[in-house]
Amino acid sequence: MAGGLTSFMRPYAQTQLLLYFSLTYVQVLCWTYIYSDKTMSWTDAEAWCKTKSQKMMLIVNEEENNYLKNHLPKQYYWIGLRKTEGIWKWHGAEKNLTGNGFWAPKEPNSKTKDEDCVEIYINNNQNNGKWNDDSCSKQKYALCYNASCFNNSCGNNAMCVETIGSYTCKCNPGFTGPKCTEVQCPPLAIINGRMDCSHHRHTNSYISTCSFSCEEGFELSGSHKTLCDHNGQWTHSTPNCTAILCKALRVPHGGIVSCHRGNSTICTVQCPSDYLLLGVHEYTCRPDGSWSPFQPLCASFKHMLVASAGGALFSTICCCMFCSSYCRTRNKSVRQNDRQEEMNPAYDASDAPLEVPLSSV
Repeated sequence: MAGGLTSFMRPYAQTQLLLYFSLTYVQVLCWTYIYSDKTMSWTDAEAWCKTKSQKMMLIVNEEENNYLKNHLPKQYYWIGLRKTEGIWKWHGAEKNLTGNGFWAPKEPNSKTKDEDCVEIYINNNQNNGKWNDDSCSKQKYALCYNASCFNNSCGNNAMCVETIGSYTCKCNPGFTGPKCTEVQCPPLAIINGRMDCSHHRHTNSYISTCSFSCEEGFELSGSHKTLCDHNGQWTHSTPNCTAILCKALRVPHGGIVSCHRGNSTICTVQCPSDYLLLGVHEYTCRPDGSWSPFQPLCASFKHMLVASAGGALFSTICCCMFCSSYCRTRNKSVRQNDRQEEMNPAYDASDAPLEVPLSSV
């Protein structure tokens, strides 16, 4: 081959490409791999790939890795993965290594401080197609690739992923379909409640969020919030707003309760013919689940007479006790006044002699 260059593609295109490279080398618009026929350091390998208008090998999936181990001659090849500031990065693509990679057992191990570059084993043992970190100054074959992904290959809503001889478009989160159109969740509605939504791009699009609350007199059953996920599904079902009900209104001594529902539950109370209703005739269930104040009571006339007699007797006893206490207090006060008069000589004026007028002296 011209220029010490070896290349390969998928089997059905291999012969044609080899013939083409025997004439001259140019960049082709499909994914091809080339490798050197001489060993060199990792830095020299990167420079060698650039002279061929290609980049050092980028391996993003198992299909690519398997293709390499099944078609490359048995050697040790530098690939574009290198450690920079403690992070494994694909040089030329400016991407970090994602996933676990295809490391050989107990690799990467950094046996020496400068094992910052990565090779791929192509051999007959169990490590065929596995990766190893090694010193960048070691001598290995350069392995390069020509990308089929370009800036406009998949548009703004997808990531271009290299495949053997072609590429696929992997839609970004929130986009779906062959053209990666935007995901949209189904519309939401809540009865007897309110919904407040924030839409990331448009109504019910990916990452849209909605919060729920109920009208007065209703309580929420379910999640208060939901989010439109990348599959076009809400993370939580729409909650229900159920009416808040008061406990059954009970009236002692045979009271009859009749209820009807309007904006809220209203109940009326009736007592049997020989009973008297103590309280109001109508009660309303409040929004918080409590009845309007003063619970009703049905009292019989017999009970009312006994209560009245008891009340009168109690009043009489209280009156007598008050009068008795008042009289005792009054008598005590009078006695104390009399005693003070007896002890005061100013009140015994009849026993004192009259003073002789000064004019008679």
